[in-house]
Amino acid sequence: MKNIVFYVHRTGLLGYFVNPICSFLKDKYDITVLHLDKRNGYSSHGNGDYKTIDLSDYSIDKIQQTLKNLAPKAVIFLGFISIYELLMLRIVTDLGLKTIYLEHGIYSKETSSLPLNKIVNKFWDTMSKNLFFLRLYRNFIQLSSNPKQEKRLFKQCIIKKDYSESKFSKALFFSDYGYRQINKLFQYDERHVDFICYPLTYDNESFKELDTLAHMPLTENKNAILIHQPFILDRLVNWGYEAERGYFVKVATEIEKYGYKLTLLIHPRENVKKYCKMYEASNIIIKQNINKKEYKEYSLAIGHYSTALLYPVFLHIPLLIIDYGDKVKAIDSTFYPLSCSLPIKVSEESMQKNDEFIKDYIGTSECSFEHVAYVLDKNIASL
Repeated sequence: MKNIVFYVHRTGLLGYFVNPICSFLKDKYDITVLHLDKRNGYSSHGNGDYKTIDLSDYSIDKIQQTLKNLAPKAVIFLGFISIYELLMLRIVTDLGLKTIYLEHGIYSKETSSLPLNKIVNKFWDTMSKNLFFLRLYRNFIQLSSNPKQEKRLFKQCIIKKDYSESKFSKALFFSDYGYRQINKLFQYDERHVDFICYPLTYDNESFKELDTLAHMPLTENKNAILIHQPFILDRLVNWGYEAERGYFVKVATEIEKYGYKLTLLIHPRENVKKYCKMYEASNIIIKQNINKKEYKEYSLAIGHYSTALLYPVFLHIPLLIIDYGDKVKAIDSTFYPLSCSLPIKVSEESMQKNDEFIKDYIGTSECSFEHVAYVLDKNIASL
């Protein structure tokens, strides 16, 4: 079988995105995942459908030799905005291997600025790591086939945010929105772009069931779900967990005036037991990792920015986009154009906005990992 390679900065990305794709490709390709878990302080995980190699202690020469030995049909990237991903992209390109960019999250102001915010907010935590990769990048430039060009491209990408000379061979986007935003940096020829739709379900059959649910009327109960984001963990806000609790209790009190009862859906990286204990004296229900179809049990979804908000959008559940402290403002959210006010009045205009958002951000074909794997396979074969 032919080899393909996925490059991920850390293997935390595997569980919710790479694993389901690989389950549809494992019988056709030998799959290897390259990652940097040790350098990032994470424990590696996989699911057995592929080999994993931690490059954390590898020299440039050893990374190059590993890629030469694998001789993959394609190297698939899930990101491009950090120095780590750029370094790997340039190494792979210098070796003459084909590359594919695979969108894995909605591109936004928050996601595009997150690496820089982390460098600023976690300066001492990240300084040694960033210095390590800068030294590694310097070594790559010296060992590359065209050092002068690679030095120029480094400055062009990092300083000017111009990736027009550092394109992937193919770029796969959920829908038109991601393509429009990212193409400002890359300037792709449209022949090298394809669309995969945002994977709302595992397989096509499950998507058909979700699509049927989307066309059913809203529930008449007054259940609201607040989709949590780990802004505290990522140090993107100044407050701590007690301040966050006070804010969410305030939100719950405000929507209670309109008859709603609040469920707080905790982000997977947070400690759910900690949240349950913190909120035990409140009327807020704490959950984590609900079934996608369960969103239909709510008649209001609240949040700021999370791809999980795409499920309420697809199921035509009204959204209320809120601020999050002093720094994270509702108006900056990708979902803000859909934000309603209380009491909710569902109109023909609001439904039309919702449908336009689905078309622009999610896509209208089979929104499943099975479909993503199909489109990815088709593009690998075309290289």
